[in-house]
Amino acid sequence: MNKPSQNNILSDANNVIFDHAQAKRIAIGKVALLQKLAAQFEKDMPPYLHKLHQALDENDVYRAGHLAHTIKGSALSMGAIKLGTLAHHMEVLLKQEQLQDAITLFEDLNAALQELLAVWHHTDWKDIV
Repeated sequence: MNKPSQNNILSDANNVIFDHAQAKRIAIGKVALLQKLAAQFEKDMPPYLHKLHQALDENDVYRAGHLAHTIKGSALSMGAIKLGTLAHHMEVLLKQEQLQDAITLFEDLNAALQELLAVWHHTDWKDIV
């Protein structure tokens, strides 16, 4: 098992919740930029998860896969490793048309977002940049 690096704020046994190093890369040395990106991410993700939940409820594998892909990319670009990894796993399940497994994974995806936001609410962004 890989140990989390010192750049990680918090991790569980298998998944890094937030990677400082990635956040630092996207911030390009600007705290205000990182704060703005994080605030926009926090605003955008709940509606995306809601839309994903609706697509899963409607058995719309294509739309759910597209949303999982979007969540994955957004999460990984922000350093939200656990959320991005779960979204990637869901995307793969949906490509394989394993809808029931994807539906089961949704709660983990939602929990990962809540974990991330809890970490971010205790983050001093200046320490990252």
